[in-house]
Amino acid sequence: VCSSDLNNLINADKILAFYQPYVFLLDEMQNVEAFTEDMTKGREDYMKYAERLRDACEVVATQCPPMIRTQMMRVDAAEVNRKLYQCGQECIKALLHAVAMRNRDRSARLVKGFEQLNKRIMAVPNNEDQLTDLEAQVDAAERKDFPNLMAEYEDIKEWIWVTWDYDFALEEEDWNSIWAAAEWKTYNTNILKRQEDLENDRNGIELKLEDRRNKFKEDLAKIVDSVEKFKDKGSVRMLSDYLDQIADIKKKLEVAEATKEDMNIKEALVGWDPTEFEDLDSAKQKLDPYEKLWSTVRSAMLEPLALHRAVTSDDLEGAKAEGVPDGGEVEDANVVGGSGTESEEEGNGATFGEG
Repeated sequence: VCSSDLNNLINADKILAFYQPYVFLLDEMQNVEAFTEDMTKGREDYMKYAERLRDACEVVATQCPPMIRTQMMRVDAAEVNRKLYQCGQECIKALLHAVAMRNRDRSARLVKGFEQLNKRIMAVPNNEDQLTDLEAQVDAAERKDFPNLMAEYEDIKEWIWVTWDYDFALEEEDWNSIWAAAEWKTYNTNILKRQEDLENDRNGIELKLEDRRNKFKEDLAKIVDSVEKFKDKGSVRMLSDYLDQIADIKKKLEVAEATKEDMNIKEALVGWDPTEFEDLDSAKQKLDPYEKLWSTVRSAMLEPLALHRAVTSDDLEGAKAEGVPDGGEVEDANVVGGSGTESEEEGNGATFGEG
């Protein structure tokens, strides 16, 4: 009897040893969950894991007997086999379900990537800055963006093959998500068409820039003409008006200088050589002697006027000391630029020669 019991225990240990490689299936689900949460796991990792689980299930299904008989013992292993197989299949399903969910999410993000790319390159440029930026966007779309998006699409397809190889039934939403991404496969033709259309956009913007440049040249020519008219201006009586005209021209030149800088920037953006706009420098050079001339005239006129006012003030104080009533008047002396008779004004209106 003791010998039989010992043999039964030995056989029981052999049975347990036979099942030992597959016992892990009972609580493997927690490992599957941890595995699927690890975003560093790649396609090869998933395939190896699924293969390991499938092999274990295959052995349990084909090599584990439903009934184990010994000399003094009979073990019904069918339920154990079913449980191990069921746990293994649930783990495989959970693993591939995570793959399907990842594919669905990646496909949705891929579609958004294509949509954003389309929005960027289909914008209509309204100026030189937008034109050059858009040209760079379209060039990058052809060279980098579209190939990267297509590489992502092909990788998603490879992941779908993983689910297919392990007989995982994808849902309708899974197929719809990859189909939505597949509709962008031929988008490269849209990029090439956009490059052609962008040439027309460039031609239109360059034409507008050329019109603005020609208009600016015309405005500069008018400024030069207004400066050259000063060679015929020589009346001192018009001094204030001349100085106002000079100040106005200087403001126009300041604006013109800023316009030139902006124009040169725009020209550089479209690949043109910067225009010198010689009339701008010419106007500055021609205006300078006239500004100095009439500024000198104004200074010369202000000095005697200041002296006259000082003398008049002293005379008034002296008159008061002599007993002249406060309402008394002192006749104002004629000074250059002061008020006087018509003949005096004509005398004050002496003209200067040219320049």
